[in-house]
Amino acid sequence: MELPKFKTLLLTILFFLIHVQQAFSQYHFFGYYCDQITGNYTKTSAYKKNLDVLLPKLTVQASTELFNNHSVGKGVDKAYGLYLCRGDLNEQQCHDCVDAAIVSIGEKCPVQIETIVWYEECLVRYANRSIFEYEDESLLTYSWSESNVSDAKKFDKIFSLAVDETIMEAAYNETINGFATAETNLSLFETVYIMGICTPDILGSLCERCLRVALSSMAGCCGTSRVNLAMYLPSCWLRYDSAPYIMSDGSVQPPTSPPPPTHKASNWPLPLPPPTKEAVSTGTTLSPLWVCFALWFLMTLGIPNNVMAAL
Repeated sequence: MELPKFKTLLLTILFFLIHVQQAFSQYHFFGYYCDQITGNYTKTSAYKKNLDVLLPKLTVQASTELFNNHSVGKGVDKAYGLYLCRGDLNEQQCHDCVDAAIVSIGEKCPVQIETIVWYEECLVRYANRSIFEYEDESLLTYSWSESNVSDAKKFDKIFSLAVDETIMEAAYNETINGFATAETNLSLFETVYIMGICTPDILGSLCERCLRVALSSMAGCCGTSRVNLAMYLPSCWLRYDSAPYIMSDGSVQPPTSPPPPTHKASNWPLPLPPPTKEAVSTGTTLSPLWVCFALWFLMTLGIPNNVMAAL
């Protein structure tokens, strides 16, 4: 291979790897559930073939809508799937997050018939039963901070009012499509950011019920005086934090602190927070060492400075 063509090929591969890394790493893996009761499918099964059609359809739909569902096939092999993106994402971000979540499903639950994967920004799930217009509170995944707020009594009073308003707004304000946020001040220098979200196919009393289950689960597992706490159920999410995480300028908010401890999805009763942190995967990653090596190699080949700057 001639050197200029080789350099062009290597540069193209490097651009691709960097862009893949950026697309996946800006969305934050949160938890997953691989149903062991329903069982597994095989690579040659009709259900697997239906999934292979279903999942790309969900990804395509995510480029135009923040929530949708779809089904493929018939009978016992019919595959039902849905995705949900946070209301502060745009369509491109929703597409990218759903794409990352589908990759994670393949890694976490490669052969399970029924699965859920949560990211902080989106959710993807599928099953061989209808999961549409169904309020599901049977399991959840959650995270918490190891530290508590400075004034728990004051926090509980202010938080209770604000979270109740957020739940009612998400459930009954049809104009916001199940996505509600709020900010409340604890002091001149302390603010709490709250988010409640439901899948838009359960708005109303079912959404309220789901979010109140999430709220009671917060108290049951960790107490509601933590600096931050999040409960993600299949049909709704409830979260609060002392740092902003809702997007306001079209970009995904980076984590403001190291990832908190988190569980994969659990059934009732909820386990108490463990004393040590668990490692949390953030999807497909590219080692910085490989990127540095590739950049060094390109420099030795004499890639122009303006091209290197674009990287």
